Amino acid sequence: MTTEQPTKITYKLLAYRKFLYVAILFISACLTESPDYTGQLLISIPLIILFEILIYLMSKYKIVLFTNWQEQ
Repeated sequence: MTTEQPTKITYKLLAYRKFLYVAILFISACLTESPDYTGQLLISIPLIILFEILIYLMSKYKIVLFTNWQEQ
């Protein structure tokens, strides 16, 4: 058991979207079988929309997530 405080993940921390967008595009490029970009976009656009909905809900309802939730 550690004595450090848990790191809070709030909607302000998740506002750095550019890194997540690159990660989603990379993962969707790895998952698609064809080399065209349309298949990649068909996978990545719903994931980006779900992430934006998550940020909106976290900001509206003041939801806070903890990174080390198993130790609580």
